[in-house]
Amino acid sequence: MQRRTRIGANKQNYRLWYNYLQIALEKYPKLIDKKYYSKWHISLIKQGMRFDTWYKEHKHFFIENKKISILIPSTLSYNDAVKKVKELLKGKTDKTTEFNITSKRFRYLEIDDYLKCYKQRQKNKKLYDIGYDLALEYEQKSERYQKSKKLLQRKLLQKKIDDMKNAQDNVINIVLRKIRKCEKIIQNTAKGQFPGEY
Repeated sequence: MQRRTRIGANKQNYRLWYNYLQIALEKYPKLIDKKYYSKWHISLIKQGMRFDTWYKEHKHFFIENKKISILIPSTLSYNDAVKKVKELLKGKTDKTTEFNITSKRFRYLEIDDYLKCYKQRQKNKKLYDIGYDLALEYEQKSERYQKSKKLLQRKLLQKKIDDMKNAQDNVINIVLRKIRKCEKIIQNTAKGQFPGEY
């Protein structure tokens, strides 16, 4: 079975960006690049607007340029061909991507894990407990991951949940690293670079 390593649905990537921005607005309000995010209606995001509601009105920011191929019958006159091309292109060429993910190799699963660990740490949860609970969640979903064509297999460690007690220091170090990376991505996001260098 071929292993899937990326999420194809860009909407999930934008949801993650939105989630990081929500935290940045709360934690680093002075770092926020208000000019960059001026069209995002950040006051609504700060108030806790749900991503799906926000995305309905803002998804046009993320429309990606696509190649357009047009076949023109050779029987048309030049003027008729130009007219036909204009009709076909109407509304398709004036859209550009205003906001881009700033990473050549965007790793959704890792960046999502960073955020999960960070949020749990903000609740004063112990580092080992964060790692154990996340690994347990992924192990419990393992069968669902294997059956799904959309969900991606997730693991915190290569070890099974039963072996994690023997690797407590390793678990703590992994979770701490994820939290630190999340912190850097939150700062990058505030400045208009998602995920940026982390």
